[in-house]
Amino acid sequence: RNPFVNFQPAIKELEKVLGYLKGVSALLDELEKFIKNVPGPESTKSIKTTINSMRQVLREATGLNDKIMELINAFKALQDITHLLQAIQQFGRTLKEVV
Repeated sequence: RNPFVNFQPAIKELEKVLGYLKGVSALLDELEKFIKNVPGPESTKSIKTTINSMRQVLREATGLNDKIMELINAFKALQDITHLLQAIQQFGRTLKEVV
């Protein structure tokens, strides 16, 4: 039984969140391009307002990406430490068998 925790699932989930945040921004860009080609400015006014509101939220959350990256790096460091501890534990077992 392995007493150590695998942090890979947490890392993958955080990386997904980063991807989603980038994807939302790209989607807003595409939506904005599309809306510019729709005739009748009144029909697109509420959509443009929503796009601008969403961009504002993304601007206000600029530090979020950095914090998510910090978490990813922390989990990766924990994973490295876990691998090191596993190697030390295995070395101890091997040494015990040899002695």
